[in-house]
Amino acid sequence: MAEHAKCDDHAPEKSSGRRVMLVVTLCVLCVLAFVLVAQTVSFSARSTKADNVVTFGSVTVQTVETMKGPDGEEIAVPEIEQMSESAPASRIVRVKNVGQEPAYVRVKLSVRAEDGQGAVAPADDLATYVFDDARWVEKDGWYYFDAPLAPGETTGALITGVGFDVRAAQERTGNGLVHLDIDTQGVQVKNNAASAFDAEGWPEEAGL
Repeated sequence: MAEHAKCDDHAPEKSSGRRVMLVVTLCVLCVLAFVLVAQTVSFSARSTKADNVVTFGSVTVQTVETMKGPDGEEIAVPEIEQMSESAPASRIVRVKNVGQEPAYVRVKLSVRAEDGQGAVAPADDLATYVFDDARWVEKDGWYYFDAPLAPGETTGALITGVGFDVRAAQERTGNGLVHLDIDTQGVQVKNNAASAFDAEGWPEEAGL
């Protein structure tokens, strides 16, 4: 009987120890959860034209932006989304020729950081891209699609994802935003050079 009494005396101490360990574990989990939630940044991607369609002379092109949905299908992109460093955000960028003439097309990707007061600054160093179709070739900060685009035709994807240095973005923006701007341009193929790289009449060159 004495031995049983001795065991019962120690039972509350073991139970108390378990409660202390449980409390410590819960505290650690709460801290980890806070860190995971805190290491996110608000992100938006958009064409530089509100309707995603631009016309240059006889050429009209459209920026097509989609993302992968939960079931793998392509869906419209949200205006703003929260992003972490765990994986790049799905962002698929293509260009469609919605005009009546064959066109060469090019795209520039640029990133801006906007702080809580609305101040904006270039932030291209924060971004990394998941490139896709090899027919997109970079030259002087522009990505050229290395083939004429017939009326009604759409390019392969320039990118399928974008990632950010979230910690640096938080330090730079606070509770602000990181914007990905997509500038799309086109020129006619007719009476022009044999490739997009050598083509003349790009809007920037024409001063438009």
